[in-house]
Amino acid sequence: MDIDLSVTKKPERHDLVVLKMADIVVDDADFSIKNLAVFGKKIMLKIEAMQEEANSFRATSANKDDATERGAQAKKLATLFDKKRQAYKEPYLRHGKEIDSVLMPIVKALKDIEKTMGSKLSKVLHKEAEKKRQEEAAARAAEQEAAREVARITKQKIAPPVASQPAYAIPQRVQAETGSAGLKYKPEFIVVDSLSDVDPAYLQLNERALADAYRNGMRGKDIKGIMINEIPVTSFANKRS
Repeated sequence: MDIDLSVTKKPERHDLVVLKMADIVVDDADFSIKNLAVFGKKIMLKIEAMQEEANSFRATSANKDDATERGAQAKKLATLFDKKRQAYKEPYLRHGKEIDSVLMPIVKALKDIEKTMGSKLSKVLHKEAEKKRQEEAAARAAEQEAAREVARITKQKIAPPVASQPAYAIPQRVQAETGSAGLKYKPEFIVVDSLSDVDPAYLQLNERALADAYRNGMRGKDIKGIMINEIPVTSFANKRS
């Protein structure tokens, strides 16, 4: 398989300045399959040192310029490495799309066959499981009736049967030359009446809708049952070359 891994775009001037400041040297050969792991470990050691400095850094009004430089430098390096990552991945991703375009329709067709046969077989196996469940229920009822008859004759008291909903008996797996098939039951959850009747423990906030509401000016307790707070977050921007 021939894949062109060349990345011809040269780093921008300011990119080189940032790399030099961080004492990081990047070469196209570092991103080869052969060298990538060693290169990654070497760079990660420097990044971890920068991370330790960031964790111990005490930001004050006097050193806010230094804090800004450290944050902006980290952002720039992250952008540089992310660009490299995407550039070197692109040929593989493109080739992967070509493979998918050929093989995915085949896989889908085969999975459709599997789904069709599974649906047909589930009806048969469920019918067998239902028949066995009914037979077991009838046997339990007969045992209980016999126990009541013995108690009537001997004038003994028996404990009342515990009402329960018996689970479906799972039929034995069907064996074939290529493989086997087995039945199982999965839950289906349906809101019976209204969401207001559902236990709150099983509900989840729609954070996307809440974010849209925030962008539209909602604050504090503007939404019933929700408190919208604002947490200060600093963002960094890099200089253009």
